[in-house]
Amino acid sequence: MMDFDDLISLVLRAGVTLSAILIFTGMLLLFVGRGGIDIQQLAYGTSLNSSGLGAAQIMQSVASLDWLGFIMLGIVALIATPVARVVLSVMSFIGRRNWTYVAITAIVLLDLLFAIFVVPGLIAH
Repeated sequence: MMDFDDLISLVLRAGVTLSAILIFTGMLLLFVGRGGIDIQQLAYGTSLNSSGLGAAQIMQSVASLDWLGFIMLGIVALIATPVARVVLSVMSFIGRRNWTYVAITAIVLLDLLFAIFVVPGLIAH
């Protein structure tokens, strides 16, 4: 049976690998596929603004094989990887009945979720 430390290690490796594959796929689509942006445009800046992309738009973009959707999904996977690690740590500490570390890790998780979901909305307004 897999213990939490092995599971955490697996989640971290899988998350980073998935993220790298998605971002690499997006880069391939950008440069050899449907991207329509060449190296010079990328080097000197584009008018691309991805701040308004939500989950539905990202998934729709991936479904249509758009390069930006793959890159954005890869970034989301990369951000979700340490969050998943903290969630697994909370569960591990609950299993060990280490309530001090449950509390500390839960606070870290709440801080992460606040920074991901609440702070961007505060900055945008």
